[in-house]
Amino acid sequence: MKKTSAFALSRRRLLRQGTCLTAAGVLAACSSEDPEAPAPTTQPLRLPLPSSEKKHYRHNSSPLTNVTSELPIQGFIAPGFEEVLTAFEQNFREHGEIGASVGAYWGGKKVVDLWGGIADPATGTPYTAETLQMVFSASKGPTALCANILADRGELDIDAPVSDYWPEFQQAGKENMPVRWILDHRAGLIDIDKQMRLSDVIEWNPVVQALAAQAPLLEPGKESAYHAITFGFLVGEIVRRVSGKTLGQFLEDEVAAPLNLNMWIGLPPEAQSRVAQLLTEEAGGKTAVDFLLDIFANSSTLLSRALASPGGAFGDELYRAQTFGPDIQNFNRPEILAAEVPAANCVTTGVSLAKMYASIVSGVEREVPGREGTSPKNPGSEKNGAPEKQHQTPTSEQERKPKRHPRILSPAQLAKATISKNSGPDRVLLTSTPQWGLGFMLLGTQRFGHEGIGGAIGWADPEHELGFGYATNYYMFPALPDARANSLRQAVYKAVKKAR
Repeated sequence: MKKTSAFALSRRRLLRQGTCLTAAGVLAACSSEDPEAPAPTTQPLRLPLPSSEKKHYRHNSSPLTNVTSELPIQGFIAPGFEEVLTAFEQNFREHGEIGASVGAYWGGKKVVDLWGGIADPATGTPYTAETLQMVFSASKGPTALCANILADRGELDIDAPVSDYWPEFQQAGKENMPVRWILDHRAGLIDIDKQMRLSDVIEWNPVVQALAAQAPLLEPGKESAYHAITFGFLVGEIVRRVSGKTLGQFLEDEVAAPLNLNMWIGLPPEAQSRVAQLLTEEAGGKTAVDFLLDIFANSSTLLSRALASPGGAFGDELYRAQTFGPDIQNFNRPEILAAEVPAANCVTTGVSLAKMYASIVSGVEREVPGREGTSPKNPGSEKNGAPEKQHQTPTSEQERKPKRHPRILSPAQLAKATISKNSGPDRVLLTSTPQWGLGFMLLGTQRFGHEGIGGAIGWADPEHELGFGYATNYYMFPALPDARANSLRQAVYKAVKKAR
């Protein structure tokens, strides 16, 4: 008799209360960016209201709330951005959302900070302002940022050979491979021939030593081939060799702590209890991974190898013969969250992703008590009718500090980071979109950032000075773009368009 997991039982209880999308429905919803495209409709998801107890962000910055909703949703919406709240509510009613957070910054000011739903269906634990989420490949955005910061400072030459910084890397014909090819997925190192275990991933050194010895599986420099997991080890080791810090520590010191972000690659023990477990879709008795197994059952495909890399370490044990791809439950394990897997295990929130990206394109307003929820003004305009700021009188120390965190990358480095030198379809993803900059996905003509399989995403729009982030614990059938993130993105742009 097949054993039924506790999660499967809890998921089925939720499905009795509100039906999630089938795989076909998700594919239909995700296949178009048309804001008028119909979305499958389901019964409302009935969830208990979250606790009204106010908890704190990482650095004791209390979340401001002004949202009233029939659903268990709380947070802050600036005047003019109410459609984002509506879209967030619709994700629960129509797209089977379970627990999620979304944030947006415009012109350096926070305009959206919402959270809601259930963090753990088995216990009914609410998804609150302090709930953290692992965001899969949306992790590559923070990872790419770390390398770009070093390049911006002149400490890392993107066009120099990797072996200038990492001498062991010159093995197997890679002595002249430039750093650029690592960042834009042209290194051909999508996997490691040597079989590896999760213990090797956690230890780090066995993986980077194997990558240094590994011959490229594809011709380097010619075509892009998505390095789903190995990207993080390659970039992380370069960052470590240049800065003397692991990528997780560099991210902490140079980005997360200065910007007051809930964001870690290598989660500290005290934050483990805040993480919402990843939940997979079940439709017709199959999970999202099962559906993909039906499509990509051949372990020789580049996609299957890239997703299960390094060396099959992230392959689902149930399908070790096929070694298809990531076993989602591996990423719920505390030891994996505590490790550094920079391509795939960043733990963060929607609003922290948004703030990070906003800091790249515009700088962001410093968090002074009582000022977090002030409404943005369109840069160079007074048309949006923003109310008077109401905040506490700053202390003399606060007065001496600039009102904004400066941009984290110079305009010149940002321009370099968002130019693609790729051509043709990606050999792993089998599609010509997205193109790759220096570690960032180029999402159309305006935006750059990174999507994560299952729904999470973070991006910036330099022209509109927008930063956006979305995190979810409900791993839907991994077709991109995700219908939930799409609807939120469209609502943000509608608000900005109306305000201009």
